[in-house]
Amino acid sequence: MSIKHAQPKSSFDAAATALAFPLGGIGTGNVSLGARGELRDWEIFNSPAKGSILPNTFFALRVQSPGQPPVARVLEGALQPPFNLSHGYHPSQNGGLPRFASSTFRGQYPFAHVDLDDPSVPVHVSLEAFTPLIPLNPEARASRAPR
Repeated sequence: MSIKHAQPKSSFDAAATALAFPLGGIGTGNVSLGARGELRDWEIFNSPAKGSILPNTFFALRVQSPGQPPVARVLEGALQPPFNLSHGYHPSQNGGLPRFASSTFRGQYPFAHVDLDDPSVPVHVSLEAFTPLIPLNPEARASRAPR
């Protein structure tokens, strides 16, 4: 009798609101990358801070095709519900800024990839992030994998 093990899921859309891929190591400071491509869990002040968001901390893109108006987006997928605070979003989420229509997160430690898509943005946007630390092997470190 053989037992088949299911492969762990490694691709998620923006609805995976609990996803937090660590970009750092224990005792070194840590920032996590969420499924939308957002930076979260800023644990850089020598204390646990799961769920923390630093206000106004994001990357953005402005592009313009010839003869077309410019397009600007926060380099994140759309904010996800529930929008249950007094004004819907927490002010630190910058809810009024335009984001990409969809995002897809793919990860396998130590690398994470986020693909952002929006039909009104004339470029393909993807993010590759990695943590340089390999657990239980302090002498080794990850390096960018060839594509």
